[in-house]
Amino acid sequence: MGWLALAIAVVAAVFAALPSPGMFAAIGTGVLAIAVGMVGYGRNSAPARSRLCSAGAIAIGILALGFSLVRYIATVAAVGELERLF
Repeated sequence: MGWLALAIAVVAAVFAALPSPGMFAAIGTGVLAIAVGMVGYGRNSAPARSRLCSAGAIAIGILALGFSLVRYIATVAAVGELERLF
């Protein structure tokens, strides 16, 4: 479970670096990486490696989600300013 969460988090980070459509994909995959990472980390019977990968996936997912949300908020603010001009 941890390796899957880490793979999803890496995909979210790659999407966060892409132009506009990647921003929305990064938001979705970031949330998914956080959710899968929380499930993987919560399994006490899982090996330590898997739990560590899950914790890393949560961190990377939060970063990708945060960067994408900042880009989204900046885009909405820029559109609002352009709308105010006209």
